[in-house]
Amino acid sequence: MAARFWGLDTKTFWLDEAFSALRISGHTYAEFTAFFDGHIHSAAQLAALQEKPLGVGAAFRSIVNEEPQRAPIYYLAAAVWSGIFGTGIAAERAFSALLGTIGIGLAFLLGRRAMGSVLGGLVLAALVALSPFHVRYSQQVREYVLFADCVLLASWLLLRALDRPNAARWTHFGLALFFGLYSELAFGFVLLAAAAVVALERPVVRAKTRGFVIAAIAALIGALPWWWLNLQAAGRTALGVSWATLPYDPLSYVVKWAFNLGATFVDAELANAWFALAVLLVLGTIAYALVSTFFATLAGCSAARLALALMGCTALPLFVADIAKGAHYEAVTRYQATTWIGVELARSEEHTS
Repeated sequence: MAARFWGLDTKTFWLDEAFSALRISGHTYAEFTAFFDGHIHSAAQLAALQEKPLGVGAAFRSIVNEEPQRAPIYYLAAAVWSGIFGTGIAAERAFSALLGTIGIGLAFLLGRRAMGSVLGGLVLAALVALSPFHVRYSQQVREYVLFADCVLLASWLLLRALDRPNAARWTHFGLALFFGLYSELAFGFVLLAAAAVVALERPVVRAKTRGFVIAAIAALIGALPWWWLNLQAAGRTALGVSWATLPYDPLSYVVKWAFNLGATFVDAELANAWFALAVLLVLGTIAYALVSTFFATLAGCSAARLALALMGCTALPLFVADIAKGAHYEAVTRYQATTWIGVELARSEEHTS
């Protein structure tokens, strides 16, 4: 928890956070670009776009009209937060830090359910608490920490419902899916991962299959308005991420993947040979965890299947997209939040098996 709240006002407030603050305030990109009119403007005039919030309704309209791919739940909740605690850098980042702290608790619940012990919960909670990936996004005004929370919550509720299926548990899972689909468009891949886990359950139990299908359909129906809006804005969204369409050479992919996997557990700089050696050791333990998890899936472990499904549900589609488009989406760390959570779940199984 301390790592998430420490130094919130001392780290660089970078470009993407600045635009997030613009959305939270309810102002628009059109208002921002209007300053480029050939006239001199004061810093206070520009800062007003972030420091003078217009309310939750304006924040919602700003996202809908200009960036519908952004997670509405995070920005609307952050707009309420900033209305209460202010629009300073530390104040706005504190909301993400709070979400990151909640994520540690959710990791404990998932780990305890997955491994069937308090130790399992403590191990996964510790991995998430100390993970440079989770810490970094818990200190930024960005929606990815909420997305990670929704993945952890939905995963816990899925295993809980599979253990003892009933209407209440599937309802809770369905609500988690609904909020997840409004937390990040990529949550659709998490839904596919959950479907794969349920489909592989043996023996087939009708209450499990029926409960999952009803929960998934209800969540999808609830998310249809936002997905339809994003379908209409697909061309504009593609332009917004055009920077990721540049191809990487094979060596760059390998180095980037090694760094991203290593950064799930250790904050290292690959330019330093000693740090690179530490990452190699981490990668070795991850490889061992993946092998152990694979054999656990053969033994019918739902938690192991979930770990592998989370690792593949985002990585594989992005890999295919990169090959088809000659892009490097899969190498962008924040796009692979589900992958890192799946790896952490596999590592926690390794430590408690």
